Amino acid sequence: MRVLILEDDAWIADLLKQIVHSLRPQAQISCVGRVEAALAEWQRSPTELVICDWNLPDGPGTQLLEHIRKQDSQIPLVLITGRADRASVLEVRPLRISAFISKPFQIPTVLDCLDRLLPSVDLHAAASGPVPSSFDEFLGSQSAGELGTPLQPGSLAKLQALGQQPADLRQLHNLGHNEPAITARLLAAANSAQYSRGGALCLSLAQALQNP
Repeated sequence: MRVLILEDDAWIADLLKQIVHSLRPQAQISCVGRVEAALAEWQRSPTELVICDWNLPDGPGTQLLEHIRKQDSQIPLVLITGRADRASVLEVRPLRISAFISKPFQIPTVLDCLDRLLPSVDLHAAASGPVPSSFDEFLGSQSAGELGTPLQPGSLAKLQALGQQPADLRQLHNLGHNEPAITARLLAAANSAQYSRGGALCLSLAQALQNP
């Protein structure tokens, strides 16, 4: 399963990436920040879902969606925008947008929206492979890139230091509280097939740290 995210804000793009991974752990996600790059990525490898910001540095994201609709009438298209007025919705009506995500968005709303639009997967297949014995072990096995950087200056060193001492979830909570990248990665892990309990979504950092 492939997902394309067109978003020039690195923090928002990373958060959306981690939300998708929390719902579909095996998804291959491409994040790009310009319309031109997104068009090239689509031509190289079409995807099963596109999440696109409306306003990009090199033009409106609707250029990408128009191009895709000419080739595929079924693929779900999600448009991120601060323009939720009726005129804006009517403007893109011909593109048959599957869902609008209004800024600033709420994570539970985005989770529900994307879960409905993403192709379903075999949970047993998604959970295959070695499973860490604890959440702390899971965090320790992740590289800087897998933890969802960019991080604020000094945060990676603090995170690595936490991994070299007995687990202290309070310190991890304090660090993640000011780090969107860490919070997003913890939420993604807590909602994954390996750690999710009973299918209930984990929606906060405190819940994520209690989930293991």
